[in-house]
Amino acid sequence: MPREGVVLRSISSFYEVLCEDDLVTCQVRGRLKKEKVRVLIGDRVRIEEAAEKKENQSAMITEVLPRRALLRRPMLANVDRLIIVFATDRPPFNPRLLDRFLILAATNEVQPVICFNKIDLVDEERLKEISRPYQELGYPVIQTAAKLGIVKELLPWIEGKLSVFAGPSGVGKSKILSKLCPGLELVSGEVSEKLGRGTHTTRHASLYPVVGGLVADTPGFSLLEFEGVTGFAGYAGIAPEALGWLYPEMAPHIPECKLSKCLHHLEPQCAVKEKSKISPERYGNYLLFLQELMEIELKQQTTSFKVDQTMKNAGERQIIRLGSEARMESRQQINQHLRALAETTEEEPELDENEE
Repeated sequence: MPREGVVLRSISSFYEVLCEDDLVTCQVRGRLKKEKVRVLIGDRVRIEEAAEKKENQSAMITEVLPRRALLRRPMLANVDRLIIVFATDRPPFNPRLLDRFLILAATNEVQPVICFNKIDLVDEERLKEISRPYQELGYPVIQTAAKLGIVKELLPWIEGKLSVFAGPSGVGKSKILSKLCPGLELVSGEVSEKLGRGTHTTRHASLYPVVGGLVADTPGFSLLEFEGVTGFAGYAGIAPEALGWLYPEMAPHIPECKLSKCLHHLEPQCAVKEKSKISPERYGNYLLFLQELMEIELKQQTTSFKVDQTMKNAGERQIIRLGSEARMESRQQINQHLRALAETTEEEPELDENEE
């Protein structure tokens, strides 16, 4: 009889599917492979098991149910929340990197939850200083001290949801998860032993049942670049003029800007600059992100200007590249100004490789 479940992980050509309380090892039915249906971690799937199961025989994934969400980097389906973990200190708090994660969440329509860990390392005044700006913008802000076992405030945000823990190295993500679910590392080892595929490594993220929800283990999900960031329905990146909509303190004023594609920088009669209460630090980050996105756009424009022309007489192929004069002059000027601004702004500090 068909059953429904959630794909927790994939190893080689096998998938682990959680069906209620049962963990079922599955393979993809040949028909789905021919149709090039991709099975992702987090997918809800329909499986069929043989009436009389033989040794080493796997159940079959027969259908991938419609996805309600898709996080592309890392590739995860049906994500509900992005738990963004930062330490109050050790490593020092990096507001610019936090803003990157918030943009990633907004682009993918995933609810962000900010978690400040290691609250025992700073005084109450410093904790309010780094927390209050995000609380005033309406972001959920959780405060934890995993080393002291203070993590329960996260439980309501995880229960019944598929959550991804993200953040720079060294902030204590693994410690938080181990406190929420003390057997998490042991469960991971048991899963590998059950599959009997010890020589293989997990190709993608893995999901683990934690306090009534599912939590994604996403190795390497700590550094972000905007190039290649995508959202739903094949949305090919963030357009520079769309960046402001991802800032809750800027978005309400954008319709009042004089220019329909206002970048909220050098343009006249910009309602965002006139009315928004965005902090100087957040606005500085916005301008730096805007520069990055415009560089990506200009690179894409240059690529699109290549013309593949077939030489009829010689049968040769020639690539013609249009020069820089074909680009939009206004964008060039803004980009040059932003470059100059970026050169005077301190670069983001490098992150520790080893997580505490």
